[in-house]
Amino acid sequence: MVKVATHALEPNLGVQELLHQSSVHAQAVEKRHDCDGIQLLEQAGLLGPNLQAMHMNALDESDIVPLHRH
Repeated sequence: MVKVATHALEPNLGVQELLHQSSVHAQAVEKRHDCDGIQLLEQAGLLGPNLQAMHMNALDESDIVPLHRH
């Protein structure tokens, strides 16, 4: 993801990412990366105005704060 961020953000391109599309998807991301999808995108430098997050069906209240911050 860091490589994607580097190549996409330098020329100011947008990035589309599936984010918490279901509770199963959110749990799989957390199990694989030891953090949730929002934290993973933030760590990679992708959470910002160039991100188009799609299918956010499994968000909860705690997910709104970091999304709003960016």
